[in-house]
Amino acid sequence: DASGRVGIGITTPGATLGSFTGGVSDGVLEVAGNSDHALIALGKSATADDDVVGVLTFVNADNSNGNAATRPAIAGIMGHIETSDSNGGDDSGGNLTFWTKPEATGEWTEKMRIDSAGNVGIGTSTVNYPLHVEKSVNADWVGKVRNSHATNGYGLLIHAGDDASVKSLSVANYAGAGDYLTVRGDGLVGIGTAAPANNLHVHQGDSGGALESFTNTTTGAASTDGVIVGLDGNENAIFWNYESTKMYFGTNNDTKMTIDAAGMVG
Repeated sequence: DASGRVGIGITTPGATLGSFTGGVSDGVLEVAGNSDHALIALGKSATADDDVVGVLTFVNADNSNGNAATRPAIAGIMGHIETSDSNGGDDSGGNLTFWTKPEATGEWTEKMRIDSAGNVGIGTSTVNYPLHVEKSVNADWVGKVRNSHATNGYGLLIHAGDDASVKSLSVANYAGAGDYLTVRGDGLVGIGTAAPANNLHVHQGDSGGALESFTNTTTGAASTDGVIVGLDGNENAIFWNYESTKMYFGTNNDTKMTIDAAGMVG
């Protein structure tokens, strides 16, 4: 056209090279390589950290382009440079970001990033771990792992840790505070503590009680059901049966003492 733009299969190209075909089974661009490989290069000169040097955009030509919500661009992949010195050493690295646009609600936004170290971030552009998932979700889960095999389906496998100085699993609150659950590399498990002293260590972070409850469908699952074992708020040892049933004590696979619901000991 008069602006020097070239159209293939389209009379009004909107870019320097435009191509469009109505049939979804038709290819609009084919790149064939030699015995080595085929290559499409997208780029420009850039010196600022996170500058975009190339964009692969997916569009819906049926969108009206009247505003951000109806813009044809519905998804894309961008290449960014990574540099700490305005590329003074001509040695910038690169990041990839993946963008999508929700229906009817506005602009596309970054949803996933692969940084120059190969770390993957979902919901965050500050990627601190090999896999970093972060999102504010109200009244729902942020992730799910499901094995749908009905008879022999395994769950999540974690191989990590080798001694007491490292953690194989750590659960804290949304701000990263609190040692809700810790599994150490030596196999010790802590609830309320990151430094378990025994195979299972339950710790209360103040002078309150540290108690374990044991219930089933018959006892019910309220705070006054079943049996509790632990330490109360006055540092007394507790072995408490809320049910009107017996308590058995035994050694050598034999009952040595019984306390019934009336308090009789035998």
